[in-house]
Amino acid sequence: MALQTVEQRGLIGVDHTPRPGDLDLTGLTVAPDAVSELLAVDQDGWRGEITQLGTYLADYGDRLPPALESERREILKRLGA
Repeated sequence: MALQTVEQRGLIGVDHTPRPGDLDLTGLTVAPDAVSELLAVDQDGWRGEITQLGTYLADYGDRLPPALESERREILKRLGA
């Protein structure tokens, strides 16, 4: 099976989270502030994780698939790094 992007698989990436209004919360008693908090993305935390991942992946040197490093850099870019 060929690799697919998150978009091709119908999934969402860390930078494509739903907005509170995108969810059908009918029948749930969840405060709007709680929904916003649950959908929040800790961009500083993710930037740190993706940066550390780069350090780890650097150990693979020339064996690291260029597409993997490219995706890591794209995620950093989307996180505003």
